[in-house]
Amino acid sequence: LVIKNSLVLKDGVFKELDVRVKDGKIIEIGSFIDDNKQCIDGRGLFLIPGIIDLNVSLKDAILSDSAIRSLSNKALRGGVTTVVVDANTKPVIDNDIRLGYFKSISNSVDGANLHCSVLASSDNESINNIATLYSFGASGVYINSSTDNNIIRRVFEYHKMYKNPLFCGVRDKSLTRGGVVND
Repeated sequence: LVIKNSLVLKDGVFKELDVRVKDGKIIEIGSFIDDNKQCIDGRGLFLIPGIIDLNVSLKDAILSDSAIRSLSNKALRGGVTTVVVDANTKPVIDNDIRLGYFKSISNSVDGANLHCSVLASSDNESINNIATLYSFGASGVYINSSTDNNIIRRVFEYHKMYKNPLFCGVRDKSLTRGGVVND
C-alpha cells in the first residue's frame, strides 16, 4: 500500500511525501513513483502515527468482555492505536487468571492494540508474583504513591531485571500540591 502526497512531519517540518506500508508497518517514506495498485491519494491530508495512551481505565473499572471490546473499538475510532489498561479494575488484575482473561479477549478484538498493567501489591503487605505476570504477558506493573516503601523497592528491583514499564499513580495528595508531581 502506498499513500501518496500526504503531509508528513519530517525534520520538524510538514512535507508532502509518499509513505509505503507493508503488513501494517511503515517501511519507506520519501518521494517515489509507484505503480502499486493499492494507492491512496493523501493530498492535503496529514498523515500522523496512531496515538498511544498509557493510562486508560475500563468503563466503570469493570473487567468484562464487553468493556474490553468497547474500549478497543472506541479507542481506535478516536485515533488511539495502542492502549495500556490500568490494573485497578473490578476485579483487580493481580494474578495470572485475570491477566489471562484480559489477554484472551484483547487478542480477539479488531480495534486498538490492548495491553495491561498489573497491580504490584493487592494488600500493601506483600508483592504479587510479578515474574509470573510478566510471563503471562503483563505490559508493566502499577504501584501507587501510598504503597509500602519496601514493596516499592522490590518492585523497582523487578523493573530493573525485566526492563518493563513501571506505572505509578499519585494517591498522596501532598505530592500534587506545589507542582511536585503532576498526576
